[in-house]
Amino acid sequence: MQVTAGRLALTATGLLFTWSGLAGASVSGSIRDLISGQKPEAGTNPITGTGGGAGQTGTAIANQALTYRGDPYVWGGANFPKGGDCSGLVNDVVGRDLGMAIPGYPTGKFTGHGPVTSQWFAWNGAATVAIPDMQAGDLVCWITHMGIAISGGQMISALNPSLGVMVTTVAGAAPPGEPMRIRRLKA
Repeated sequence: MQVTAGRLALTATGLLFTWSGLAGASVSGSIRDLISGQKPEAGTNPITGTGGGAGQTGTAIANQALTYRGDPYVWGGANFPKGGDCSGLVNDVVGRDLGMAIPGYPTGKFTGHGPVTSQWFAWNGAATVAIPDMQAGDLVCWITHMGIAISGGQMISALNPSLGVMVTTVAGAAPPGEPMRIRRLKA
């Protein structure tokens, strides 16, 4: 594969988003640091809110996500009920609607689209749980897709422009060949 300026820029952008999410830093702050010639600063640990996954909060996450069933898929969007993509759905439900911490945003501070799937896949504010232990409100993450577990091996996610936001089995939403993690938000 030939390395072009476009591919290099796309790779650098992906790395910037992933680093920002893992470090708990805002993407805009990381860009500002890089432009000014400084090493990007890691943010403070954004885990200051209520945890997700099991229990009441997990049920609240799942129930809130279900309110967007049937909404349109909009790539790069996070403006539900008007539509958004898979990470936009999770960001809106967890960060905006429930005001919880998400990668790069402390509790109650979420604005915009927010973190992408690869940031949720590796974020230290969520623990990986075994697939058989998946519960309502857990996040089902691949590198290029994600959704919210609702029950019995099912999840809700923004799939694509023709299907929009819908409930599927976890296996039915899986991108071929990608590793999957079940992520439970930490308390």
